[in-house]
Amino acid sequence: MTSQIVESILAADVGSTFTKAVLIDVVEGEYRIIAGAEFPTTLEPPWSDVSLAVQQCFARIEQIAQRTLLDEHGTLVVPEREDGTGVDAFVATASAAEPLRVAIAGLMRDYSVESARKATHSTYTVAETLLALDQQWDLPSRISALQKQSPSVIILTGGSERGANDPLLDVAYAVATACATWPDASKPDVIFAGNASARGAVAEKIGDHAPLRVVDNVQPSVNGENLLPIESELETLYLERRLNRLPGLGKLSAVASKPVAPTSTAFGAGVRALAKHFELSVVGVDIGGATTTMAVQEGETFQRLQRSDLGVSHNVENVARTAGIDNVLRWLPLVLSEDEAWDRLANKTLRPFTLPETREDLLLEQAVAREAIRLALADLLQRWTPKQKPQVAGLLPPIDLLVGAGGVLTHAPYPGQTALLLLDALQPGGVVNLALDGGGIMPQLSLIAGVHPQAAAQLSAREGIVALGTAICPTGAVRAGELVVSYTLSYDDGGTVSGDVRAGEIDVLPLKPTQKGRLELRPERNIDLGQGRGRAGTTIAEGGAVGLIIDARGRPLVLPPDPAERAEQNQRWLYNVGA
Repeated sequence: MTSQIVESILAADVGSTFTKAVLIDVVEGEYRIIAGAEFPTTLEPPWSDVSLAVQQCFARIEQIAQRTLLDEHGTLVVPEREDGTGVDAFVATASAAEPLRVAIAGLMRDYSVESARKATHSTYTVAETLLALDQQWDLPSRISALQKQSPSVIILTGGSERGANDPLLDVAYAVATACATWPDASKPDVIFAGNASARGAVAEKIGDHAPLRVVDNVQPSVNGENLLPIESELETLYLERRLNRLPGLGKLSAVASKPVAPTSTAFGAGVRALAKHFELSVVGVDIGGATTTMAVQEGETFQRLQRSDLGVSHNVENVARTAGIDNVLRWLPLVLSEDEAWDRLANKTLRPFTLPETREDLLLEQAVAREAIRLALADLLQRWTPKQKPQVAGLLPPIDLLVGAGGVLTHAPYPGQTALLLLDALQPGGVVNLALDGGGIMPQLSLIAGVHPQAAAQLSAREGIVALGTAICPTGAVRAGELVVSYTLSYDDGGTVSGDVRAGEIDVLPLKPTQKGRLELRPERNIDLGQGRGRAGTTIAEGGAVGLIIDARGRPLVLPPDPAERAEQNQRWLYNVGA
Protein backbone atom coordinates (compact mmCIF):
# COMPACT_ATOMS: atom_id res chain seq x y z
CA MET A 1 0.00 0.00 0.00
CA THR A 2 1.45 3.37 -0.97
CA SER A 3 0.79 6.61 0.82
CA GLN A 4 -0.58 8.21 -2.39
CA ILE A 5 -3.73 6.05 -2.36
CA VAL A 6 -4.53 6.29 1.36
CA GLU A 7 -7.39 8.70 1.92
CA SER A 8 -9.83 7.00 4.29
CA ILE A 9 -8.49 5.63 7.60
CA LEU A 10 -10.16 3.95 10.56
CA ALA A 11 -8.35 4.18 13.89
CA ALA A 12 -9.45 2.21 16.97
CA ASP A 13 -8.34 1.82 20.57
CA VAL A 14 -9.38 -1.17 22.68
CA GLY A 15 -9.28 0.12 26.24
CA SER A 16 -9.81 -1.67 29.53
CA THR A 17 -13.25 -0.07 29.91
CA PHE A 18 -14.30 1.41 26.56
CA THR A 19 -13.38 0.79 22.93
CA LYS A 20 -13.23 3.86 20.65
CA ALA A 21 -12.96 4.31 16.92
CA VAL A 22 -12.78 7.28 14.54
CA LEU A 23 -13.17 7.56 10.78
CA ILE A 24 -10.75 9.87 8.99
CA ASP A 25 -11.11 10.99 5.38
CA VAL A 26 -10.15 13.80 3.02
CA VAL A 27 -12.51 16.78 3.04
CA GLU A 28 -11.72 19.74 0.78
CA GLY A 29 -8.15 18.54 0.40
CA GLU A 30 -7.42 17.99 4.12
CA TYR A 31 -7.65 14.99 6.41
CA ARG A 32 -10.52 15.39 8.87
CA ILE A 33 -12.24 13.30 11.53
CA ILE A 34 -15.59 12.39 9.96
CA ALA A 35 -17.20 10.44 12.79
CA GLY A 36 -16.41 8.61 16.01
CA ALA A 37 -18.04 6.06 18.31
CA GLU A 38 -17.54 4.31 21.64
CA PHE A 39 -18.71 0.97 23.01
CA PRO A 40 -17.96 -0.93 26.24
CA THR A 41 -15.02 -3.26 25.69
CA THR A 42 -16.19 -6.84 25.13
CA LEU A 43 -13.32 -8.67 26.84
CA GLU A 44 -15.25 -10.29 29.66
CA PRO A 45 -17.86 -13.08 29.35
CA PRO A 46 -20.31 -13.60 27.78
CA TRP A 47 -18.57 -11.96 24.82
CA SER A 48 -14.86 -12.75 25.41
CA ASP A 49 -13.95 -11.19 22.06
CA VAL A 50 -12.56 -7.64 21.89
CA SER A 51 -13.25 -7.40 18.16
CA LEU A 52 -17.00 -7.30 18.85
CA ALA A 53 -16.77 -3.87 20.50
CA VAL A 54 -14.70 -2.60 17.57
CA GLN A 55 -17.33 -3.96 15.19
CA GLN A 56 -20.06 -2.16 17.16
CA CYS A 57 -18.11 1.10 16.85
CA PHE A 58 -17.77 0.58 13.09
CA ALA A 59 -21.50 -0.09 12.77
CA ARG A 60 -22.28 3.12 14.65
CA ILE A 61 -19.87 5.09 12.42
CA GLU A 62 -21.63 3.62 9.37
CA GLN A 63 -24.88 5.15 10.62
CA ILE A 64 -23.32 8.52 11.40
CA ALA A 65 -21.28 8.85 8.20
CA GLN A 66 -23.84 7.15 5.95
CA ARG A 67 -21.24 4.91 4.33
CA THR A 68 -20.61 1.16 4.32
CA LEU A 69 -17.51 -0.07 6.12
CA LEU A 70 -18.32 -3.74 6.81
CA ASP A 71 -19.07 -6.59 4.43
CA GLU A 72 -21.99 -9.01 4.72
CA HIS A 73 -20.06 -11.02 7.34
CA GLY A 74 -19.42 -7.97 9.54
CA THR A 75 -15.74 -7.79 8.57
CA LEU A 76 -14.05 -4.47 7.83
CA VAL A 77 -13.35 -3.99 4.13
CA VAL A 78 -9.70 -2.96 3.53
CA PRO A 79 -8.70 -1.42 1.14
CA GLU A 80 -11.62 0.72 0.04
CA ARG A 81 -13.53 -0.62 -2.95
CA GLU A 82 -14.43 1.33 -6.06
CA ASP A 83 -18.03 1.67 -4.84
CA GLY A 84 -16.80 3.43 -1.67
CA THR A 85 -17.23 0.46 0.68
CA GLY A 86 -14.56 0.13 3.38
CA VAL A 87 -11.46 2.20 4.04
CA ASP A 88 -7.94 2.42 2.68
CA ALA A 89 -6.23 1.71 6.02
CA PHE A 90 -7.03 0.51 9.53
CA VAL A 91 -4.81 1.00 12.58
CA ALA A 92 -5.44 -0.04 16.17
CA THR A 93 -4.01 0.13 19.67
CA ALA A 94 -5.01 -1.88 22.75
CA SER A 95 -4.65 -1.68 26.51
CA ALA A 96 -7.34 -4.16 27.58
CA ALA A 97 -4.93 -7.01 28.29
CA GLU A 98 -4.13 -7.86 31.90
CA PRO A 99 -0.80 -6.33 32.97
CA LEU A 100 2.19 -8.51 33.72
CA ARG A 101 2.58 -9.28 37.41
CA VAL A 102 6.25 -8.69 38.18
CA ALA A 103 8.24 -9.64 41.28
CA ILE A 104 11.64 -8.03 41.77
CA ALA A 105 14.37 -9.99 43.52
CA GLY A 106 17.73 -8.38 44.22
CA LEU A 107 20.33 -7.29 46.71
CA MET A 108 19.78 -3.68 47.76
CA ARG A 109 16.32 -2.14 47.75
CA ASP A 110 17.63 1.39 47.20
CA TYR A 111 19.94 0.50 44.31
CA SER A 112 19.47 -2.24 41.70
CA VAL A 113 16.03 -3.22 43.01
CA GLU A 114 14.86 0.38 42.73
CA SER A 115 16.32 0.64 39.22
CA ALA A 116 14.43 -2.49 38.21
CA ARG A 117 11.23 -1.01 39.67
CA LYS A 118 11.68 2.08 37.51
CA ALA A 119 12.07 -0.13 34.45
CA THR A 120 8.75 -1.86 35.14
CA HIS A 121 7.00 1.47 34.62
CA SER A 122 7.77 1.33 30.91
CA THR A 123 4.91 -1.00 29.98
CA TYR A 124 1.81 -2.67 31.41
CA THR A 125 3.05 -4.22 34.65
CA VAL A 126 2.15 -4.35 38.31
CA ALA A 127 5.39 -4.77 40.24
CA GLU A 128 6.19 -5.74 43.80
CA THR A 129 9.57 -6.06 45.49
CA LEU A 130 9.59 -9.33 47.39
CA LEU A 131 13.24 -10.30 47.76
CA ALA A 132 16.04 -8.03 48.91
CA LEU A 133 18.94 -9.28 50.98
CA ASP A 134 19.09 -6.04 52.92
CA GLN A 135 15.66 -6.92 54.37
CA GLN A 136 17.22 -9.86 56.26
CA TRP A 137 14.45 -12.29 55.36
CA ASP A 138 15.02 -15.98 55.96
CA LEU A 139 14.99 -18.23 52.89
CA PRO A 140 11.63 -19.97 53.54
CA SER A 141 9.93 -16.57 53.89
CA ARG A 142 11.38 -15.38 50.58
CA ILE A 143 10.23 -18.51 48.77
CA SER A 144 6.77 -18.34 50.35
CA ALA A 145 6.36 -14.69 49.36
CA LEU A 146 7.19 -15.46 45.72
CA GLN A 147 4.79 -18.39 45.60
CA LYS A 148 2.01 -16.38 47.21
CA GLN A 149 2.22 -13.62 44.62
CA SER A 150 2.54 -16.08 41.72
CA PRO A 151 4.09 -13.53 39.34
CA SER A 152 4.21 -13.91 35.58
CA VAL A 153 7.71 -12.38 35.51
CA ILE A 154 10.53 -12.32 38.05
CA ILE A 155 13.31 -9.77 37.60
CA LEU A 156 16.53 -10.91 39.24
CA THR A 157 19.07 -8.15 39.66
CA GLY A 158 21.99 -7.05 41.76
CA GLY A 159 25.72 -6.63 41.83
CA SER A 160 27.74 -3.99 40.04
CA GLU A 161 29.93 -5.20 37.18
CA ARG A 162 32.90 -7.23 38.39
CA GLY A 163 31.48 -7.23 41.92
CA ALA A 164 31.07 -10.19 44.27
CA ASN A 165 28.56 -12.81 43.13
CA ASP A 166 27.88 -14.92 46.24
CA PRO A 167 25.05 -12.73 47.65
CA LEU A 168 23.42 -12.57 44.21
CA LEU A 169 23.54 -16.35 43.87
CA ASP A 170 21.78 -16.68 47.24
CA VAL A 171 18.86 -14.72 45.80
CA ALA A 172 19.02 -16.76 42.58
CA TYR A 173 18.77 -19.94 44.66
CA ALA A 174 15.60 -18.64 46.33
CA VAL A 175 14.09 -17.82 42.93
CA ALA A 176 15.04 -21.23 41.54
CA THR A 177 13.57 -23.05 44.54
CA ALA A 178 10.29 -21.16 44.26
CA CYS A 179 10.05 -21.76 40.51
CA ALA A 180 10.74 -25.49 40.91
CA THR A 181 7.37 -25.99 42.61
CA TRP A 182 5.27 -24.21 39.97
CA PRO A 183 3.40 -26.23 37.34
CA ASP A 184 5.02 -25.95 33.92
CA ALA A 185 1.99 -24.10 32.50
CA SER A 186 2.29 -21.27 35.03
CA LYS A 187 6.04 -20.94 35.50
CA PRO A 188 7.15 -17.30 35.44
CA ASP A 189 9.71 -15.95 33.02
CA VAL A 190 12.88 -14.88 34.82
CA ILE A 191 14.80 -11.86 33.55
CA PHE A 192 18.36 -11.67 34.86
CA ALA A 193 19.66 -8.09 34.80
CA GLY A 194 22.55 -8.26 37.23
CA ASN A 195 26.32 -8.66 37.25
CA ALA A 196 27.34 -10.09 33.87
CA SER A 197 30.01 -12.28 35.46
CA ALA A 198 27.29 -14.20 37.33
CA ARG A 199 25.30 -15.17 34.22
CA GLY A 200 26.69 -18.68 33.97
CA ALA A 201 26.11 -19.49 37.63
CA VAL A 202 22.61 -17.98 37.56
CA ALA A 203 21.74 -20.02 34.47
CA GLU A 204 22.86 -23.21 36.24
CA LYS A 205 20.57 -22.51 39.20
CA ILE A 206 17.49 -21.30 37.29
CA GLY A 207 17.71 -22.74 33.79
CA ASP A 208 16.05 -26.07 34.62
CA HIS A 209 13.24 -24.53 36.66
CA ALA A 210 11.97 -21.55 34.61
CA PRO A 211 12.46 -19.81 31.24
CA LEU A 212 15.48 -17.52 31.65
CA ARG A 213 16.11 -14.31 29.71
CA VAL A 214 19.39 -12.44 30.17
CA VAL A 215 19.83 -8.70 29.61
CA ASP A 216 22.48 -6.15 30.48
CA ASN A 217 22.95 -5.13 34.09
CA VAL A 218 20.29 -2.61 35.15
CA GLN A 219 22.81 -0.91 37.46
CA PRO A 220 26.36 -1.60 36.24
CA SER A 221 27.77 0.91 38.75
CA VAL A 222 26.57 2.59 41.93
CA ASN A 223 25.84 5.85 40.11
CA GLY A 224 24.76 4.45 36.76
CA GLU A 225 21.45 3.02 35.52
CA ASN A 226 20.69 1.11 32.35
CA LEU A 227 16.91 0.67 32.17
CA LEU A 228 16.41 0.11 28.44
CA PRO A 229 17.33 -3.62 28.29
CA ILE A 230 14.76 -4.57 30.95
CA GLU A 231 12.18 -2.23 29.42
CA SER A 232 12.60 -3.83 25.99
CA GLU A 233 12.34 -7.35 27.42
CA LEU A 234 9.20 -6.51 29.41
CA GLU A 235 7.61 -4.97 26.30
CA THR A 236 8.36 -8.17 24.37
CA LEU A 237 6.90 -10.33 27.14
CA TYR A 238 3.78 -8.17 27.35
CA LEU A 239 3.21 -8.54 23.62
CA GLU A 240 3.81 -12.29 23.69
CA ARG A 241 2.09 -13.21 26.94
CA ARG A 242 -0.73 -10.69 27.12
CA LEU A 243 -1.58 -8.43 24.20
CA ASN A 244 -1.31 -10.94 21.38
CA ARG A 245 -3.42 -13.40 23.39
CA LEU A 246 -6.36 -11.05 23.81
CA PRO A 247 -9.42 -12.96 22.60
CA GLY A 248 -10.48 -11.56 19.25
CA LEU A 249 -7.34 -9.51 18.66
CA GLY A 250 -6.34 -11.79 15.81
CA LYS A 251 -9.43 -10.68 13.88
CA LEU A 252 -8.29 -7.06 14.16
CA SER A 253 -4.70 -7.89 13.26
CA ALA A 254 -5.88 -9.69 10.14
CA VAL A 255 -7.23 -6.46 8.61
CA ALA A 256 -4.87 -3.93 10.27
CA SER A 257 -2.45 -2.01 8.07
CA LYS A 258 0.12 -1.96 10.90
CA PRO A 259 0.63 -4.37 13.83
CA VAL A 260 -1.72 -3.62 16.74
CA ALA A 261 0.36 -1.67 19.27
CA PRO A 262 0.12 -1.26 23.06
CA THR A 263 -1.74 1.98 23.73
CA SER A 264 0.88 3.40 26.09
CA THR A 265 3.71 2.77 23.62
CA ALA A 266 1.72 4.35 20.82
CA PHE A 267 0.73 7.28 23.06
CA GLY A 268 4.40 7.99 23.74
CA ALA A 269 5.12 7.86 20.02
CA GLY A 270 2.23 10.29 19.47
CA VAL A 271 3.77 12.73 21.95
CA ARG A 272 7.08 12.47 20.10
CA ALA A 273 5.36 13.09 16.76
CA LEU A 274 3.51 16.10 18.16
CA ALA A 275 6.71 17.60 19.59
CA LYS A 276 8.53 17.11 16.29
CA HIS A 277 5.71 18.54 14.20
CA PHE A 278 5.31 21.72 16.28
CA GLU A 279 8.97 21.92 17.38
CA LEU A 280 7.93 22.23 21.02
CA SER A 281 8.64 20.48 24.29
CA VAL A 282 5.54 18.39 25.02
CA VAL A 283 4.18 16.48 28.01
CA GLY A 284 1.26 14.12 27.43
CA VAL A 285 -1.05 12.63 30.07
CA ASP A 286 -3.42 9.76 29.27
CA ILE A 287 -5.79 8.61 32.03
CA GLY A 288 -7.69 5.39 31.46
CA GLY A 289 -9.89 3.13 33.53
CA ALA A 290 -6.98 0.98 34.69
CA THR A 291 -3.84 2.83 33.60
CA THR A 292 -2.24 6.27 33.66
CA THR A 293 0.48 7.06 31.12
CA MET A 294 2.74 10.10 30.95
CA ALA A 295 5.25 10.91 28.23
CA VAL A 296 7.62 13.82 27.64
CA GLN A 297 9.62 14.90 24.61
CA GLU A 298 12.04 17.73 25.34
CA GLY A 299 14.63 18.31 22.65
CA GLU A 300 16.27 14.93 22.06
CA THR A 301 15.11 13.61 25.45
CA PHE A 302 12.16 11.24 25.55
CA GLN A 303 10.70 9.48 28.58
CA ARG A 304 7.51 7.51 29.08
CA LEU A 305 5.98 6.44 32.37
CA GLN A 306 3.30 3.76 32.71
CA ARG A 307 1.31 3.06 35.89
CA SER A 308 -0.96 0.05 35.42
CA ASP A 309 -2.31 0.40 38.96
CA LEU A 310 -3.73 3.92 38.56
CA GLY A 311 -7.03 4.50 36.79
CA VAL A 312 -10.49 5.99 37.24
CA SER A 313 -12.63 2.85 37.00
CA HIS A 314 -10.98 -0.55 37.53
CA ASN A 315 -8.23 0.96 39.71
CA VAL A 316 -10.08 3.89 41.21
CA GLU A 317 -9.90 2.47 44.75
CA ASN A 318 -6.20 1.78 44.38
CA VAL A 319 -5.57 5.44 43.51
CA ALA A 320 -7.39 6.49 46.66
CA ARG A 321 -5.47 3.99 48.81
CA THR A 322 -2.10 4.95 47.32
CA ALA A 323 -2.64 8.72 47.45
CA GLY A 324 -4.72 8.72 50.62
CA ILE A 325 -8.45 9.37 50.64
CA ASP A 326 -7.90 12.76 52.29
CA ASN A 327 -5.79 13.85 49.31
CA VAL A 328 -8.59 12.87 46.95
CA LEU A 329 -11.27 14.68 48.97
CA ARG A 330 -9.26 17.91 49.14
CA TRP A 331 -10.13 18.64 45.47
CA LEU A 332 -13.91 18.52 45.93
CA PRO A 333 -16.09 21.65 45.83
CA LEU A 334 -18.36 19.95 48.35
CA VAL A 335 -18.04 18.23 51.71
CA LEU A 336 -18.07 14.44 51.40
CA SER A 337 -17.33 12.02 54.21
CA GLU A 338 -14.64 9.40 53.79
CA ASP A 339 -17.18 6.59 54.23
CA GLU A 340 -19.42 7.96 51.50
CA ALA A 341 -16.45 8.49 49.21
CA TRP A 342 -15.29 4.89 49.68
CA ASP A 343 -18.81 3.65 48.96
CA ARG A 344 -18.93 5.58 45.69
CA LEU A 345 -15.46 4.40 44.69
CA ALA A 346 -16.35 0.78 45.46
CA ASN A 347 -19.46 1.10 43.30
CA LYS A 348 -17.31 2.39 40.43
CA THR A 349 -14.92 -0.55 40.82
CA LEU A 350 -17.80 -3.03 40.72
CA ARG A 351 -19.40 -1.30 37.72
CA PRO A 352 -16.47 0.15 35.74
CA PHE A 353 -18.57 0.76 32.61
CA THR A 354 -20.96 3.16 34.33
CA LEU A 355 -20.72 6.88 33.73
CA PRO A 356 -21.06 9.38 36.59
CA GLU A 357 -24.79 9.81 37.29
CA THR A 358 -24.57 12.77 39.64
CA ARG A 359 -22.46 15.88 39.93
CA GLU A 360 -20.91 14.41 43.08
CA ASP A 361 -19.84 11.26 41.21
CA LEU A 362 -18.35 13.32 38.39
CA LEU A 363 -16.36 15.58 40.71
CA LEU A 364 -15.11 12.62 42.74
CA GLU A 365 -13.89 10.91 39.56
CA GLN A 366 -12.08 14.09 38.53
CA ALA A 367 -10.53 14.33 42.02
CA VAL A 368 -9.22 10.77 41.67
CA ALA A 369 -7.80 11.69 38.26
CA ARG A 370 -5.85 14.57 39.84
CA GLU A 371 -4.22 12.19 42.29
CA ALA A 372 -3.50 9.57 39.62
CA ILE A 373 -1.66 12.20 37.58
CA ARG A 374 0.18 13.48 40.64
CA LEU A 375 1.42 9.98 41.48
CA ALA A 376 2.47 9.32 37.89
CA LEU A 377 4.35 12.63 37.71
CA ALA A 378 6.37 11.70 40.81
CA ASP A 379 7.61 8.58 39.03
CA LEU A 380 8.20 10.38 35.74
CA LEU A 381 10.46 12.91 37.49
CA GLN A 382 12.67 10.04 38.67
CA ARG A 383 13.38 9.20 35.02
CA TRP A 384 13.40 12.64 33.40
CA THR A 385 16.16 15.20 33.86
CA PRO A 386 14.61 18.38 32.42
CA LYS A 387 16.64 21.17 30.88
CA GLN A 388 15.23 23.56 33.47
CA LYS A 389 14.39 22.53 37.01
CA PRO A 390 10.81 23.12 38.14
CA GLN A 391 10.33 26.29 40.12
CA VAL A 392 8.95 24.13 42.92
CA ALA A 393 10.40 20.64 43.47
CA GLY A 394 8.06 17.77 42.60
CA LEU A 395 5.93 19.83 40.21
CA LEU A 396 5.96 19.97 36.42
CA PRO A 397 9.16 21.52 34.99
CA PRO A 398 8.85 24.32 32.38
CA ILE A 399 7.26 22.93 29.22
CA ASP A 400 5.75 24.42 26.05
CA LEU A 401 2.69 22.21 25.57
CA LEU A 402 0.68 20.01 27.91
CA VAL A 403 -1.77 17.57 26.27
CA GLY A 404 -4.42 15.61 28.15
CA ALA A 405 -6.10 12.43 26.93
CA GLY A 406 -8.54 9.87 28.29
CA GLY A 407 -12.29 9.87 28.86
CA VAL A 408 -12.23 11.62 32.24
CA LEU A 409 -10.64 14.62 30.46
CA THR A 410 -12.26 14.50 27.03
CA HIS A 411 -15.78 13.87 28.35
CA ALA A 412 -15.78 16.59 31.01
CA PRO A 413 -18.94 18.71 30.64
CA TYR A 414 -16.94 21.93 30.44
CA PRO A 415 -13.45 22.47 28.97
CA GLY A 416 -12.65 24.61 32.01
CA GLN A 417 -12.97 21.52 34.22
CA THR A 418 -10.35 19.76 32.12
CA ALA A 419 -7.99 22.74 32.22
CA LEU A 420 -8.38 23.13 35.98
CA LEU A 421 -7.82 19.40 36.52
CA LEU A 422 -4.52 19.53 34.64
CA LEU A 423 -3.39 22.69 36.42
CA ASP A 424 -4.28 21.27 39.84
CA ALA A 425 -2.58 17.92 39.26
CA LEU A 426 0.64 19.13 37.60
CA GLN A 427 0.87 22.71 38.93
CA PRO A 428 3.14 24.07 36.17
CA GLY A 429 4.95 27.36 36.59
CA GLY A 430 5.54 30.03 33.96
CA VAL A 431 3.75 29.92 30.61
CA VAL A 432 2.30 26.68 29.22
CA ASN A 433 -0.15 25.90 26.43
CA LEU A 434 -2.92 23.49 27.38
CA ALA A 435 -4.50 21.11 24.87
CA LEU A 436 -6.82 18.12 24.78
CA ASP A 437 -6.86 15.00 22.65
CA GLY A 438 -10.41 15.79 21.65
CA GLY A 439 -10.43 13.35 18.76
CA GLY A 440 -9.07 10.54 20.90
CA ILE A 441 -6.32 9.83 18.36
CA MET A 442 -3.08 10.60 20.21
CA PRO A 443 -2.17 6.90 20.54
CA GLN A 444 -2.93 6.31 16.86
CA LEU A 445 -1.01 9.32 15.49
CA SER A 446 2.24 7.42 15.04
CA LEU A 447 0.44 4.50 13.38
CA ILE A 448 -1.45 6.88 11.10
CA ALA A 449 1.86 8.52 10.24
CA GLY A 450 3.10 5.08 9.23
CA VAL A 451 0.40 4.74 6.58
CA HIS A 452 0.23 8.41 5.61
CA PRO A 453 2.47 11.06 7.30
CA GLN A 454 0.48 13.98 5.89
CA ALA A 455 -2.71 12.68 7.48
CA ALA A 456 -1.10 12.58 10.93
CA ALA A 457 0.37 16.08 10.52
CA GLN A 458 -2.92 17.63 9.41
CA LEU A 459 -4.92 15.93 12.16
CA SER A 460 -2.46 17.18 14.78
CA ALA A 461 -2.63 20.73 13.54
CA ARG A 462 -6.29 21.03 12.73
CA GLU A 463 -8.69 19.10 14.93
CA GLY A 464 -7.23 15.97 16.51
CA ILE A 465 -5.65 18.12 19.24
CA VAL A 466 -7.99 20.75 20.66
CA ALA A 467 -6.45 23.89 22.17
CA LEU A 468 -7.74 24.76 25.64
CA GLY A 469 -5.69 27.95 25.86
CA THR A 470 -2.54 29.48 27.30
CA ALA A 471 -1.99 29.33 31.06
CA ILE A 472 0.13 31.90 32.89
CA CYS A 473 1.22 30.46 36.24
CA PRO A 474 3.20 32.89 38.46
CA THR A 475 5.23 31.53 41.36
CA GLY A 476 6.43 33.27 44.50
CA ALA A 477 5.49 33.81 48.12
CA VAL A 478 2.51 36.14 48.63
CA ARG A 479 -0.33 36.43 51.08
CA ALA A 480 -3.91 35.79 50.07
CA GLY A 481 -5.39 38.85 48.40
CA GLU A 482 -2.06 40.54 47.63
CA LEU A 483 -1.37 41.70 44.09
CA VAL A 484 0.51 39.13 42.02
CA VAL A 485 0.51 40.42 38.46
CA SER A 486 -1.00 43.15 36.29
CA TYR A 487 -1.73 42.49 32.63
CA THR A 488 -2.71 44.10 29.35
CA LEU A 489 -4.01 41.86 26.56
CA SER A 490 -4.04 43.38 23.07
CA TYR A 491 -6.11 41.40 20.57
CA ASP A 492 -4.86 40.90 17.02
CA ASP A 493 -8.17 42.16 15.66
CA GLY A 494 -8.10 45.29 17.83
CA GLY A 495 -9.13 46.12 21.37
CA THR A 496 -7.38 45.68 24.69
CA VAL A 497 -8.26 44.52 28.18
CA SER A 498 -6.28 45.24 31.35
CA GLY A 499 -6.51 44.14 34.92
CA ASP A 500 -4.91 42.79 38.07
CA VAL A 501 -4.83 39.27 39.48
CA ARG A 502 -4.39 38.70 43.18
CA ALA A 503 -3.05 35.76 45.16
CA GLY A 504 -5.45 32.83 45.33
CA GLU A 505 -7.35 33.86 42.19
CA ILE A 506 -7.77 32.42 38.72
CA ASP A 507 -8.69 34.90 36.01
CA VAL A 508 -9.82 33.77 32.54
CA LEU A 509 -9.66 36.28 29.70
CA PRO A 510 -11.67 35.72 26.52
CA LEU A 511 -9.43 34.45 23.73
CA LYS A 512 -11.11 32.18 21.20
CA PRO A 513 -9.57 29.19 19.40
CA THR A 514 -7.18 30.27 16.61
CA GLN A 515 -7.22 33.80 18.10
CA LYS A 516 -3.96 35.31 19.37
CA GLY A 517 -3.15 38.28 21.52
CA ARG A 518 -0.15 40.22 22.74
CA LEU A 519 0.01 39.82 26.52
CA GLU A 520 2.02 42.24 28.65
CA LEU A 521 2.66 40.99 32.19
CA ARG A 522 3.91 43.11 35.09
CA PRO A 523 4.56 40.93 38.15
CA GLU A 524 5.29 42.10 41.66
CA ARG A 525 8.98 42.10 42.53
CA ASN A 526 8.94 38.71 44.33
CA ILE A 527 6.88 36.98 41.61
CA ASP A 528 8.45 34.83 38.90
CA LEU A 529 6.77 34.30 35.52
CA GLY A 530 9.55 32.04 34.30
CA GLN A 531 12.07 34.80 33.51
CA GLY A 532 13.20 35.72 37.01
CA ARG A 533 11.59 37.43 39.97
CA GLY A 534 9.94 40.75 39.27
CA ARG A 535 10.77 40.70 35.57
CA ALA A 536 8.02 41.98 33.31
CA GLY A 537 7.53 40.31 29.97
CA THR A 538 5.50 40.12 26.80
CA THR A 539 4.28 36.93 25.19
CA ILE A 540 1.99 35.94 22.34
CA ALA A 541 -0.91 34.11 23.93
CA GLU A 542 -2.95 31.61 21.95
CA GLY A 543 -6.64 31.15 22.57
CA GLY A 544 -8.66 28.00 23.01
CA ALA A 545 -11.86 26.47 24.27
CA VAL A 546 -11.26 28.00 27.72
CA GLY A 547 -9.31 31.17 26.85
CA LEU A 548 -6.30 32.80 28.45
CA ILE A 549 -5.85 31.58 32.02
CA ILE A 550 -3.91 33.49 34.66
CA ASP A 551 -3.46 31.13 37.60
CA ALA A 552 -2.25 33.14 40.61
CA ARG A 553 -2.97 30.49 43.23
CA GLY A 554 0.73 29.96 44.00
CA ARG A 555 2.98 26.89 43.81
CA PRO A 556 2.55 24.51 45.45
CA LEU A 557 -1.18 24.95 45.88
CA VAL A 558 -2.20 25.42 49.50
CA LEU A 559 -5.80 24.52 50.26
CA PRO A 560 -7.67 25.57 53.43
CA PRO A 561 -7.59 22.89 56.15
CA ASP A 562 -11.26 23.39 57.02
CA PRO A 563 -13.43 21.15 54.74
CA ALA A 564 -16.18 23.73 54.30
CA GLU A 565 -13.73 26.53 53.44
CA ARG A 566 -11.85 24.20 51.10
CA ALA A 567 -15.04 23.20 49.30
CA GLU A 568 -16.00 26.85 48.89
CA GLN A 569 -12.54 27.67 47.51
CA ASN A 570 -12.67 24.80 44.99
CA GLN A 571 -16.13 25.87 43.85
CA ARG A 572 -14.94 29.43 43.34
CA TRP A 573 -12.08 28.20 41.13
CA LEU A 574 -14.51 26.12 39.09
CA TYR A 575 -16.68 29.19 38.56
CA ASN A 576 -13.62 31.19 37.53
CA VAL A 577 -12.83 28.75 34.68
CA GLY A 578 -16.40 28.64 33.44
CA ALA A 579 -17.42 25.35 35.03
